[in-house]
Formats: sequence, structure tokens, C-alpha cells
Amino acid sequence: MPNVAQTYDASNLRNHSLNTAVGLTIIQDTNIPKAVYRYDNPNTVGTTKGHGTFIVAPNYQGGNVVVRVQYRESNNSGSLTGTQLNGCVVKDGDALTAGTTLNLSAASVTVPGTAGNIGELVYTFTTGFTAGTMHFVPFFIARQTTDTAGGLLDILSFEVEYAVDITFTKQYAWIPSSVWQSIGGVATLGAPTNGVGGSADRFPYTYQFPDVAGGKIGLKYTLPSTYTGNLKYYLVGWDNTASNTLTMGMAMGEAAVGGNFDPTLTRVAQNYTISGAPVHFIIGNAGAGIAAPISPAANSTLSMQVDRDNTDSNTGIFNVFGVILEYDVFTASPSPVIQFNPTSLAPPTSNAASILAINDTNNSGYLVRFTQGVVNKIAGKRQNPGTYSAGGTFVGFVKTPASSGNLKYHIEFSNPAVGTGSDPTPTVSSTVSVPVTGANQMLRFVIDISPGMVALDEVEAMIVREGDTDGVLGDGDYINGWMEVAVLP
Repeated sequence: MPNVAQTYDASNLRNHSLNTAVGLTIIQDTNIPKAVYRYDNPNTVGTTKGHGTFIVAPNYQGGNVVVRVQYRESNNSGSLTGTQLNGCVVKDGDALTAGTTLNLSAASVTVPGTAGNIGELVYTFTTGFTAGTMHFVPFFIARQTTDTAGGLLDILSFEVEYAVDITFTKQYAWIPSSVWQSIGGVATLGAPTNGVGGSADRFPYTYQFPDVAGGKIGLKYTLPSTYTGNLKYYLVGWDNTASNTLTMGMAMGEAAVGGNFDPTLTRVAQNYTISGAPVHFIIGNAGAGIAAPISPAANSTLSMQVDRDNTDSNTGIFNVFGVILEYDVFTASPSPVIQFNPTSLAPPTSNAASILAINDTNNSGYLVRFTQGVVNKIAGKRQNPGTYSAGGTFVGFVKTPASSGNLKYHIEFSNPAVGTGSDPTPTVSSTVSVPVTGANQMLRFVIDISPGMVALDEVEAMIVREGDTDGVLGDGDYINGWMEVAVLP
């Protein structure tokens, strides 16, 4: 069995003008709403596509790379025939047009006999990857006109599995551009339009930084309890010029538990030499990563901003696919950190919490606002890793403008398996009280959601603030959260 599994939500997928998929949408199921990537009936609209990204990190040891895609279909008969995963594998210095091409079709898969039950598509890559190397994989999933199932096809999540060197004590996190926030509107999120030639069809959304002042994007990421230091980042993107120097900055701040939610940011600048093909892949500093400008602690939330220095000699548009974080952890073959970031969550039709973009004095990003005095809810889901062995805790990070009291939260969760219904009756966890230690300080809660967990199940979690009874006179903003599980060695 592979001994690493990276899980991604459907919110990692996007569509653009080169395809006709419906795209990212929220389904209001009876129990727990879901963010899914929806494909129309192929007999009506023809081939439809969803574009995404993933990484295969330097702890890759060799062998096959397996992608498992979990879905549900609105029909209860027919087959998904030849549903294709197409893309390329690129490493530092590769032109995207020169990367190893992936073009795999899944075998014909009969959809579950009950409409809405979970099915699975499996893709196995046998070439294109090199042990000890960081890889970036842009791809699309295409539904074919040969599909006999008809109906609506919803992608729920996907997982990437591969064997790793178990002596590695590093964790890697891929943060795609689709979950970042533009600051000031100069850098814009959209389909790639520059320098991609005939290969544009394989590319997902990017943040595009023109050669003007003020281009900046922001995000938050929470470090796990296993974190021990040596934080680095890799900026992944391409440029539509053939030469010159590009200067990009990364600013970071640490919001530790009990500390200020809006920390001071420290910036580091990095020069990239653009040479060769107009479409040039960049990853870190010659593939080695760039040291973070701060030294945060475990369980801290990072506030990050990426910017472009338009005084450099480059006049082209720089397209950012996303950022990879690398850091040390205290165990080899570490458990995956499965983030529930605000942009991947889905509000229900009633008692809904709100997803908001914020720009504080120093940082920016998205949060979920749980208003005072009422019950508020928001839901997320992730695929439980195929390497899962035990446990399952949800770790949430919140803040409030109030200076005292106890915020109260619980989680309603379920674990539907492949072949079963995608919206079972959830289990309700016990309520946790989170003591408020000061206004706008980072607070942390931990809730056990392990009952019923099995490898490769979908884990669905509705986060609930009991604002009607906690008595805290202030909003309880959800900043980020993650699910921690134990995995097989």
C-alpha cells in the first residue's frame, strides 16, 4: 500500500471558457450541504471538464502514483465510459509545454444502483515522476460523450497516493491559487491567457500579476501540532516572457494560540531568472525552497501575502498557480494535515454562517462568521486517506471581539463509504467550551470525530456554534481548521 495520501476537496477544481462544465456549486442535501464540482449531462452538452492541480513531493520514493476520484451521479443506471484525466507533470525549470503528458482514461465504471450513492474512478500513473523531486501536476477531468449514465455528475473529492521514503520527516502542503484572496484587485484570478499556446486546455486558474504596482494576494494556513520548524515555501507559476529577472515577495506573520489574530508581517523578496521558453515553470529557488521570514510555533496560523515588485526588469504577466509549504515534523511518514479552509466550506439554507473576505491592518484572507446570539452552521468534507489507520480529531481555530466568556461549538459528522448514500444521518459530537482569553485572540478547540471512520470514506462535518446559549457578546469567527488522523507506516 502507498504510505502517503494527499486529499483534496472538489473546491480545488475550477472551470474556464475552454469547457462547458457547470463548475463548482453547493448542494443542499437533507443533512449536510456539500461543495461539489458538477458536470452536466454529456448527452446535452458534450465533453465537459474540471481543472485542478496536485503535487508529488520530494519524499516520493518511486512507483505508481494513484489518483482516486469520488463522485455521485443523479442517475442509477448506465456507465461512466472513458472519463479522462489529462494533464502534465512538471519540475523546476520545465516549460509547461515540455512536461510529461498524462492522458489516462478510467475503465468503464457502472454507476451505483441507487442515485446519489458514492462511486469511485481510479487513475494510475506509471511514468513521469522522479524520486526525490518536487513535481507539480496541472490536470483536467473530462466527462465524455460516450458516457451512458447521463444525469448530473458531481465530483466530491480526490486523493493522490504514492510510496514515500519513510526516513523523511517533512510535511508538504499544496495551496492552490483558487483559495487565495486578491488584495486591492490588481492581481486577478482567472483562466490563463498568456503564453500557453495550444496547451491552455490543461491549465487551471492562476492569479495573474501584471507589471504594475500593487499586485498582492493573501491566505491563511494553520501549522499542525507535529510541526517542529524549518518552514520553507515554493512559489509555483509561469511567465510569458523569455528572459529577464522577476522579483516576487512573500510576507508572513504568526497568529499563535492566545496571540493576536492580526500579526505583523515580515517580508522576504526573491529574484527569479526567466530564461528559455516563454512558458517557464518556477518552483522555489532552484528547486530547494525559500526560507520563511519568520519562525512560527506548532498550532500557529500563518498569515501570508504574495506580491510582485514591478520595478524588476520583467515586463510580462506572471501567473501564480499556488504555493507549496515545506516544514519539519517530529515523526517519519507523518499523518496528513487535512485542512478545512473557509473557501472550501458550504453554508446550509438555514442557520447559515457567512464566508467573508477580510482585510485587516496587516493580513487578509477568508473567514467564516458565526454571529452572536443564534445557532450558526457551515459544512466541509474531505476524503479520509487510503492509508488511514486510527483516530480522527477536528481542530478548529476561532476568534471573537469579546474579551470574556466561553464560545461553544459542536460538530455533526458522518462517514459515507463508496457504494453508500452520500448524505447519511450525522452523529452529533459533544459540545466543547472555548474560554475567551482576550479580544481578537486566536483560540483553539479539539473535537473527536473518529466514530465510524474508515479508510477512503468521505468525512462530512458540519461545524456548529451554539451562539444561542454560549452567552458571548461577539461574533465567533472561524479562521481555519484541520482533521488529524493516524496513518499506516
